[in-house]
Amino acid sequence: MTKYQKVYDDIINRITNGVWLPGSLIPGEMELCDLYGVSRITIRKALDELTSAGYVSRIQGKGTFASSPMKYQSGSSTLGFGEYMNHCGVEVLSRLCTAKLIEADDICRNKLLLHDEENKVWHFKRVRIVKGNPIAVMDTYVRQETGEMMNEYDLSKESFFALYRKIFGKSVSKSISSLSAVILDPETRKLLKMPRVSAGILYESTAYLEDGGVPIQYDISIFNPAYYKFTASEGIMTPTSL
Repeated sequence: MTKYQKVYDDIINRITNGVWLPGSLIPGEMELCDLYGVSRITIRKALDELTSAGYVSRIQGKGTFASSPMKYQSGSSTLGFGEYMNHCGVEVLSRLCTAKLIEADDICRNKLLLHDEENKVWHFKRVRIVKGNPIAVMDTYVRQETGEMMNEYDLSKESFFALYRKIFGKSVSKSISSLSAVILDPETRKLLKMPRVSAGILYESTAYLEDGGVPIQYDISIFNPAYYKFTASEGIMTPTSL
């Protein structure tokens, strides 16, 4: 573990354990240098990452303050992430990174229940951004004909669940989902602005329209845990905000 990673982890521990309460002024850069026995460059690198992760906020002329990372709630089984957040009055921006037709692998074939003659799927990769913070990377896979209809729209602005209603006149009625932890690959860390070795929340789901037939989309989402969490109650898993 590098020096700045040790500083990064220790400051998070101090904040989460209540040593430095959210809103309180933490020691200045020179004091932190003395505390950890490292250079000012190391302290600044750690503080830059802590700022990106939401654990501290830096106000020019006043200093660095401990923060409690805001954790957002996304969609339910019938509302997509962007649509639900907009309902809550929170604006979600999307950066479309990938929109291409690819060969369907065995996972997509099984998840989307593709027929033997269906060999290709559309792959859309988006970064979801809230208040300037990239909080999720979403890889969505749909049938070829569905993706071609979706490409008639500006996918950087559309909620996919809302878009299905426009295209098919039907709403998403359910999603079958699973949740796990994952070590982020370099590309995902970069997209989420998490340069250090980190774990993320992997949320995998398959969505169905009201007719209850074949799935409309298969989605793999990775969330930045600094801004996002899930809770479970009576066997039902739901995303939860603080």
